[in-house]
Amino acid sequence: METRRLLVALLASMGAFLLWLAISPRLFPAPTTQPAASTQPTTTMADAETPADVPATAEAVEPVATTAAVTTAAAPAAGQLVADGAITQQTLSVGSVADDSPYPMEIQFTNRGAAIETVHLRDFKKQVGASDPYPLLDAVEDEASGQSFYSFATAKLRIETFQQDIELADLPWSIDRDACTETTTVFHVTVKRSAEPVLEVSKTYTLAQAGTRAEPGTETDANRRHDVTLTYSFRNLTSQPLSVILVQRGPVGIHREDPRTDWRGIGAAIREGSTVKIDKKHGRKEVVGDKRVDLGQDQETTRVEWLSLANKYFACVLRPDRDANSNLRVAKSEARSLTRNDSDTFAEDLTYEVVLAPLTVPAGGTTDVQFDCYLGPKSKVAFEDVADYAAHNYMAMIEVDFYCCAPAPVAKFMMWLLQKLYWPVKNYGVAIILLVLIVRAILHPITKAGQVNMMKMQKQMGKLQPKIDELKRKHGNDKQKISQDTMELYREAGISPASQLLTCLPMGLQLPIWAGLWAALSSIVEMRHAPFDGWWIKDLAGPDALIPFGQTFDIPLLGSIVGPVSGFNLLPILLSVTMYLQQKLMPKASASTAGKGGDQMAQQQKMMSFMTIFFGLMLYNAPSGLNLYIMSSNLFGIIEQWRIRKHVKVLEEHEKAQPAGGSAASKLKKPRFFAWLEKKAEEAKKLPSDKPRR
Repeated sequence: METRRLLVALLASMGAFLLWLAISPRLFPAPTTQPAASTQPTTTMADAETPADVPATAEAVEPVATTAAVTTAAAPAAGQLVADGAITQQTLSVGSVADDSPYPMEIQFTNRGAAIETVHLRDFKKQVGASDPYPLLDAVEDEASGQSFYSFATAKLRIETFQQDIELADLPWSIDRDACTETTTVFHVTVKRSAEPVLEVSKTYTLAQAGTRAEPGTETDANRRHDVTLTYSFRNLTSQPLSVILVQRGPVGIHREDPRTDWRGIGAAIREGSTVKIDKKHGRKEVVGDKRVDLGQDQETTRVEWLSLANKYFACVLRPDRDANSNLRVAKSEARSLTRNDSDTFAEDLTYEVVLAPLTVPAGGTTDVQFDCYLGPKSKVAFEDVADYAAHNYMAMIEVDFYCCAPAPVAKFMMWLLQKLYWPVKNYGVAIILLVLIVRAILHPITKAGQVNMMKMQKQMGKLQPKIDELKRKHGNDKQKISQDTMELYREAGISPASQLLTCLPMGLQLPIWAGLWAALSSIVEMRHAPFDGWWIKDLAGPDALIPFGQTFDIPLLGSIVGPVSGFNLLPILLSVTMYLQQKLMPKASASTAGKGGDQMAQQQKMMSFMTIFFGLMLYNAPSGLNLYIMSSNLFGIIEQWRIRKHVKVLEEHEKAQPAGGSAASKLKKPRFFAWLEKKAEEAKKLPSDKPRR
């Protein structure tokens, strides 16, 4: 009956745990302090939609004349604005992904929208063992409309002076070949009104150089930079000042990095004084279809510092450069999707848009606007060591993904410690094992004290059981009296039942470490595709996948715990085996222990056996680095338990060898650590209560 109740209780606890995981994000959403959308006339311009009837191929197209109300090449009405672009869609590229390249990436541009078509990173690969560079961004094709979308396209331009919008996302801009270099690409377009040029817009991308490929941990700040500068130059061709509003689109086509968990999302970093932070990361399901999410705007005490689109390990950042133009203000920013796909699993079209406050372009003069873009890994080392990244707190992109059970200080400490341990051994797997040894050494006094205390408690409970049975016969069904007299027996024998919970203290201290390690494995890009041995554990940030299946399966009933299964993972099975062996070697009471004490110990053994299975299922798809940590901790724990068993056995033999009334020095004493905690607990009980007595 007791076993049945135990299993029912465990299953109910698991069900409550899974239910909490499902409903907690809805009940307690992440707080947001971002300001509401502006209601000023300059920020309520028409949505920056792209025309659906413009061809998306690289073939020759007719010159496109876009107006405020016209999306075809028909002649504009008198006084309407048109933008003259190129005749054909063209592409060109800068940078290189060759091993000896001085550039961190290769970027392919398209003149349609003066945008980025693809980005490939030099120092990262798409898959374990692959030779092809990592595709950070790709063009997004909408099958429903046949339309193509590109990164950092100029969505729209509004000349407030004439109260007209000009759609530019699908316009083939002219390429200034004479101004293009190995690192620079220049586009331009001319806006006309009644056939008279009124505004010339130049858009320049500049790729920063970096050092050649370097080993992790040896890169300089130059190696860690993945910067692209985007500069607009507005030249007024009229004799009157012009007021111009720019709508700049962010990146699209970022890939799903983790096949099990979709980490893609948009974050807006808000600066208030010297503090820069992301309050929430917005996913694709929040912007399905026509939905949009306000990301904030500049106000008196706050401003939009930067916007990011990120997956698990990589990010694309757009940051308005206030130093280049001190008058630059963000009037509105929002997250959106570009297709009408209603599925929340399709996230390649996820992007953000920035609407700048009106820019004044003087008559016959120019006004420049600059954005600093980061296209690269979410590297803690880079974000903390490179001065520009640290000043704008790019580290917030990593911190926003930390788990609720892994506070930022714990996760950041684990990341720092792993990187420090990596430096001498050059292997993150070995660094994880060294971390296990450090944690085990620190917790050894507490672990040893807990096991000795548990042994003492079990022996004393066995000796008191006959007296407890006598109390039950004496008081019959008076449970309150039985409980009071039982507690009195415990107190006279020096037993505090609450101290049994202290034996769980080492495990309780380990849980934040596990959570912090999991957060670190999901945040340290250097651990992505980092092998342990090269033939079995090839990626410490993913499951070991000893035998890949080639397809994914969902196990009925267990899918919510295990997740999708795409291979045979040996490491979580070994973890469960070592956990079972460790609990079997826990110090046990002597054979003389009987009655309720023995029954409680048997129930605990059954519960631990069940928990080994539960942990194996829950961690089946966990990162190999986390499972390696827990399995190594179990193995070292088995050795530790063996030594504790020998220690307890020696104490028992000494106790038996002592004659009645002999020296208490050789008896199985309660560890001083637990005696101190029990003393503090008793003192707390004696403190007067503020509650009125009834």
